[in-house]
Amino acid sequence: VPSRLRRLRRLRPATHTRTHPAHVDMSTGLRLLQRLLPSGRASPATRRTVAEAVAASSYDYVIVGAGSAGCLLANRLSADPKNRVLLVEAGGNDRQMWIHIPVGYLYTMHDPNSAWGYHTEKQPGLNGRSISYPRGKVLGGCSSINGMIYQRGQENDYDLWEHEYGCSGWGYASIEKYFNGMLDYHCKLDRPDSKLANLPDEKIENTKRWRVEPPRVRWDVLDCFIEGAKELGIPEIQEFHKSDVESCGYFQVNQNMGVRLSSYRAFVHPIEHRENLTVVCGAHVCGLELSKEGSGDSNDLKCDGVILADSMSKGSTDVLRANREVILSAGSIGSTQILQLSGVGDADHLRNVSVSPLHHLPAVGSNLHDHLQIRSVFKLNRKGVWTLNQAASNIFGQAKMAMEYGLRGTGPLSMAPSQVGMFA
Repeated sequence: VPSRLRRLRRLRPATHTRTHPAHVDMSTGLRLLQRLLPSGRASPATRRTVAEAVAASSYDYVIVGAGSAGCLLANRLSADPKNRVLLVEAGGNDRQMWIHIPVGYLYTMHDPNSAWGYHTEKQPGLNGRSISYPRGKVLGGCSSINGMIYQRGQENDYDLWEHEYGCSGWGYASIEKYFNGMLDYHCKLDRPDSKLANLPDEKIENTKRWRVEPPRVRWDVLDCFIEGAKELGIPEIQEFHKSDVESCGYFQVNQNMGVRLSSYRAFVHPIEHRENLTVVCGAHVCGLELSKEGSGDSNDLKCDGVILADSMSKGSTDVLRANREVILSAGSIGSTQILQLSGVGDADHLRNVSVSPLHHLPAVGSNLHDHLQIRSVFKLNRKGVWTLNQAASNIFGQAKMAMEYGLRGTGPLSMAPSQVGMFA
């Protein structure tokens, strides 16, 4: 089994949907694996070194961060052959085996080859503790190391942004079409209660990128939890897109036949043959090249390009310039940091950290919301109930899990960190 798992680095992705056969022989399982996991190789026509990208300096759009948002933007903008698009990523490629095996998040979240290794400041609300704050540093960004759960969030949060904070166009009714437009759903959406039921069939067929599938694990103890919620009046739900209502059920995941589907694998890898799209890895952006337009004040700043960190450490300044737009999609931490290092943010805070403010924008670096988790551990007092701890505690159970995943793409190795959720 371990030798088969080592082969996963070289395996190629599938181009069709797979069923769930009840019985699969060994040869069939190996053939499925060969189609299951991506090879990690990219088209040489679209990959350049940092030096080559700097020398070219002829791009319409420079996208900073090849993560969840950046990869989708690269796909959409490069669809027009007139647009020359540069996608810049500070991390490396995604060839690491554990990126593609779903349970591999246990390793990749803290691996310096795929994550930034951030920790928070000591938090008074956490009794003075500092906690790990995983952020992806690899093609695909956080979508290459996260928990893969497909969850859009509360609808009223989006509506709050639009109606209370003046973010026009950010209400849920306005953006729902964009969620649906990128979705490759695992089944026909013919249920009347589905939030996706209004999406035309032809739209579903023509935009198969962001794959969403049901989980490939089901356990009796989880089913009992759902039944218990139903006894309390909390209904079971098949999809959590209607998250404003009380509900309980299995989470759906961003996977393709049991393999993690990152934003890079969904939106960039299939279109890397486009000659107008260039992908550069190992390019750490540390600032923006800003200039003033006309004789106005700081509100007339214009961004001409991005400054690379490696060049500054060598005493020079390498800039990737955009003729039309620079797009910051380096994540909630990365984009904020780049803005602040460029002099955009709260002026007093910037002066305190020895950065000369160019534009006073106090909201930059403030109001971060995240989902803290409190993990409660329970011991089952009923014998004969299968649990993951039992299976993972011995070599035979581990071998069985590896075999199940190798042959069918199911079982604990295909699971997200949480399998069942309840909103109450």
